[in-house]
Amino acid sequence: MAEVDRTRYRSLFVAEAQRAIASAERELAAASARPDPRTLLRSFHMLKGMSATMEIGPIASLAHALEDVCEAMGRGSLEVDEPTSVLLTSAIARLRHHVRDVAEGREPSADDELEQRIRAHLSARSHTGFRLLPEDDPTLSDMLPVATGTEDAVAALAEMLAACQKLREISSVDAATSLQITRIEEASRRMYTRLAELREVPFGTVIPPMRRRLRAMCKMLGREARLEVCGEDVRVDPEVLGPLQAALVQLLNNAVAHGIEAPADRGGKGPVGRISVVAERVGRRLLVSLEDDGRGLDVAGLRRAAGEPEADPVELALRPGLTTLAEPGPIAGRGYGLPAVSHLVARLGGRFSLLSSRSRGTRLIVEVPLHAELVRLLLVRAAGHTFALVANGAVSASDTPGAAPLLALAVQGVATIRLTDGTALRVDQVLGAVETLVSPPPWPLDAMPHLVGTTIAPEGHILLVIDPSSALIPQEMS
Repeated sequence: MAEVDRTRYRSLFVAEAQRAIASAERELAAASARPDPRTLLRSFHMLKGMSATMEIGPIASLAHALEDVCEAMGRGSLEVDEPTSVLLTSAIARLRHHVRDVAEGREPSADDELEQRIRAHLSARSHTGFRLLPEDDPTLSDMLPVATGTEDAVAALAEMLAACQKLREISSVDAATSLQITRIEEASRRMYTRLAELREVPFGTVIPPMRRRLRAMCKMLGREARLEVCGEDVRVDPEVLGPLQAALVQLLNNAVAHGIEAPADRGGKGPVGRISVVAERVGRRLLVSLEDDGRGLDVAGLRRAAGEPEADPVELALRPGLTTLAEPGPIAGRGYGLPAVSHLVARLGGRFSLLSSRSRGTRLIVEVPLHAELVRLLLVRAAGHTFALVANGAVSASDTPGAAPLLALAVQGVATIRLTDGTALRVDQVLGAVETLVSPPPWPLDAMPHLVGTTIAPEGHILLVIDPSSALIPQEMS
């Protein structure tokens, strides 16, 4: 395997690693009595992912051990007492020393003794006999870090755009003032685009965990496969790449569990299966394809499982709960993998497609935005609550006969939102439009099909962002 050209990415690595370490240090200093393990875990995830990409083993190994500490803290199986805090402080100081070595062109030395201390601490103090898992254990979760030091600036620009919109709603705004507001909006959008570009990380950040996952699955299922990657240098917003990584891991699971055959069954294709991942930037979009040379989609099995002999096999493959396996396996077999990917990609504002050829393999294509886009929202009041509706051509309208109440709430007003398909929603009041960022919905809200995500209102409180096209909920379900 060719070595990574560290000189090309050294300055970026050092800057981002220092930010991650500073974040961990701030958390320990500000909340020494009970640091938030999730905040620490994000920092160590970031360090591990970047270090693995740069092939800096000592930093990746120590950061991985610290992830285990954070996970034990989060589960409550490790007491967050003074000895734990002291150990974390010592390890973070060591990480900072390693990053300084990288910045000055030196190779960091291994931390065998410190990692042994961490193992001993976990073993002695964990309430559940916690153990460190091997690197290739398939139960490990390799999350992509998203902290890049620009989140506050991006959020501030989104708030500035929302404030500009509020100013426009003031009836006394004259033409000259309106022109200045427009200039502020345009400058804010340009700055947002530039900050979004600065946040971007290489697509290749997600590849090392996928290689480990592939090795573990092949070992578990008795398969042989290699992962070929093209486009690792393509840069993507980590807010997009994080969820996309989860989708790619699921597609990798399917490729191994359903596609790649056992070596003895591959015939003239050779005993080692091939899985390729190709990423390319097309305008402001990212195209990622994952292709295997396995057995292809089991069309007959899908139709038999569905009891529909003429059904579209692609539609069946994306139907939740439908599987061709008689019994669920350790990796796949419950019929929710591809539907989950399709759902996740849709929430990112992207598209997902599937192509398959019997005995020749399957190609899955994901298209998503390169970074989180500013979204135009309509703010409305319904049943005493404020909601944000994704505009998508929806406009405020006068009273429309037959308009359904938003989410089947007890709406008393006659204000309506007319949708592009001709349907309409009734609300109590239309408050106006804003242009801002939308964050993915947290668990368990992500299971609600009509909920796109959350955003911050101009007044500072959290709003639920609703897809108006799916908000026509029958009255009996309310």
